[in-house]
Amino acid sequence: MKKALVILLAIFMVGAAFAADVATPTLSGSVSATWGYNFQDKASGFKNSSDVVVTFPLATFGNKAQGGEGMYGEIIVKDFGLKFNNDDETNTVIEGDDYAVEGIIHFNSQVYAKIYGAPSIDYNFAENYKTDDGNTVSDINTSDDWIGADAGIELGYKSDMFTGAFRVLSKADWDASSGDTAVAGAKTPWQITNDRDESDADTAQNTDNLYMMQAAVTLKPVEMLTVDAVYTFVPEDFTAPIAYNLINAKAALAVGNLTFSVGSDMVMTSEKLGDTNFWFDLAPAVSYKVVDGFTISANAWTAGSNTEVEVDMPLNAKIVVEEAMDKGFVAPLSAKLTIALDNILGDNVDTTDDPAWYVDAELGYKLVDGLKASASFGYGIDKVLTAGGSLELGAAFHKIANTTFTLQYADFAVTDGDTTNKGTFTAAAKISF
Repeated sequence: MKKALVILLAIFMVGAAFAADVATPTLSGSVSATWGYNFQDKASGFKNSSDVVVTFPLATFGNKAQGGEGMYGEIIVKDFGLKFNNDDETNTVIEGDDYAVEGIIHFNSQVYAKIYGAPSIDYNFAENYKTDDGNTVSDINTSDDWIGADAGIELGYKSDMFTGAFRVLSKADWDASSGDTAVAGAKTPWQITNDRDESDADTAQNTDNLYMMQAAVTLKPVEMLTVDAVYTFVPEDFTAPIAYNLINAKAALAVGNLTFSVGSDMVMTSEKLGDTNFWFDLAPAVSYKVVDGFTISANAWTAGSNTEVEVDMPLNAKIVVEEAMDKGFVAPLSAKLTIALDNILGDNVDTTDDPAWYVDAELGYKLVDGLKASASFGYGIDKVLTAGGSLELGAAFHKIANTTFTLQYADFAVTDGDTTNKGTFTAAAKISF
């Protein structure tokens, strides 16, 4: 239903090109978050619902902001899209991107409550380097991909010096059947191993009355310093038979054109798993802005646990040189060159891989206002060459306000001289309003 609606909306949006007048879309309906308890099954949880009607006249759109004074409710709808995917398996399937609907109660300019949609719990302050060619070690993260919370609420406060949010999410709502339910086991990104899928088999878990909690704060005591800290508690049986305590932290210091940061993600389990119940990763980074739009940055990444350090501390590093379009040294050109070294020490656990290197390059060029072409390439020690390209047509080019069309070819790959992936072509239309 959701994707079908998005497809229809996107088609109407594209049809706006044939309308003579500019019209304003209308939005009506409601969103809600309800907590309930089923006395029969003795199950409780949050349940979210929406009744939203969006009317799109066959015309182009202007920017419209929803808001109010004092205390007011706000509905935000975002992430519309249309994509044509033509490959051997799907054979021209039209896909609509999943859109997001959020309801927010603003008590004043600083205090709010998010009442619809599971609040985002994703944090990854020490992210490992990723390439098209692959990457040998998974990094630690706090993510709904493996936690799998269903729905909940968020209470928040924001100011110039302090931003805080407290989130409560339930595993299931009160309509869920009581007793054990077959659910996918947890992915465990903190298992510092090479090329290993740590997803567990489906397990029977009781999802009644299970709530995870998360507190996140951002401090900015002075203009040049920013500190982020997040604590997440995932109780027993929420994802696995053991409880998790996750901590994400990052500090960033900006002095002139130089920025230095250190990020770390940590997880502690409620009991020993073998001889381990604590994992962490660490990523220091430095960036320097040579001129406006042209930067050079470097960072390293390592990880470990409370086991033997000598087989548990992979080391990766990368250097990035980047120029932004319309800035930097060549105004119509954008460029990004990444040189990465993977498994520098060559002694990660369960690996026979030698130290590896990767080079990724991205180039973009503004042909005229509203028309941009880009290309990307990647190559590494595994002798895999990847390539892709795109053409972006903006409103300044085709004169359809608030609308962007993108043609893209991606994922072409050659290994040792033989084509291993013929790639994918997509055509997308996106309207922002």
